[in-house]
Amino acid sequence: VDRVLVGDRNTWLPVISVHANSNMPHFADGLREDRARIDEAMRGLVAQWNSEKPAFAGVLAEELAACGQKHRRGYAAALVRYQQAALAGDHNGIMNAAHHPMVMKQMDLSIKFGQLGFDASDSLVLTIDFWDWSVLQEQPVHRISAYLFAAMARKAANGQKGFSRGMTGDVTAIATYAPYVDAMFVDNECAALLSEQPLRDDLNFKAKIFSLNSADSFLQYLADMEAASPAAVRAVAEHVYGLKKA
Repeated sequence: VDRVLVGDRNTWLPVISVHANSNMPHFADGLREDRARIDEAMRGLVAQWNSEKPAFAGVLAEELAACGQKHRRGYAAALVRYQQAALAGDHNGIMNAAHHPMVMKQMDLSIKFGQLGFDASDSLVLTIDFWDWSVLQEQPVHRISAYLFAAMARKAANGQKGFSRGMTGDVTAIATYAPYVDAMFVDNECAALLSEQPLRDDLNFKAKIFSLNSADSFLQYLADMEAASPAAVRAVAEHVYGLKKA
């Protein structure tokens, strides 16, 4: 590129920014439908656990081993939704399906395989082989999720009839961020599951878990963090947030 340009390129980047307002309400119906679909599936799963009364260890082993299967099913479901939306001329549905997490993962892996020298026509087969790789069972996001579902199955086997409507979203959030953040404030239901054995010992993630049931501990954690901050940092924070006159 520099051979055909005079002067430095992209010098405008540090001084010009472009802002666009996205009309997010267009996605609301699709998000509600997804949440309702997930909640319905979860209620069916809980009913199955109520009936079959599975052991924690059995559900955990099944969940850990199902990594590839879940990815394949999610990818296939996204393709079906894309085709249905395309036939119906549903542009929002097309966008939602095209940005499905499994579709995005497959695209990312395809790019990686290309960078490694593999032929683009083999990317889907390589992706499926990768998803079936047993080592992926040790991924923090999958391992934490598997343990939480096993813990829910144990609750259901002992008679619990259901969980909060957003439980699967909470599981995803915890599994995604708990290994990397210092602390998380979650609902009491999730905090209780994480405090049970063997989750408490086996899931050695970074985050400290707090909830309304441990609100005093959370406030003390914040106070300790503030007390440990250098005076210069506290002074800047007080100035920026208007907590104290400069």
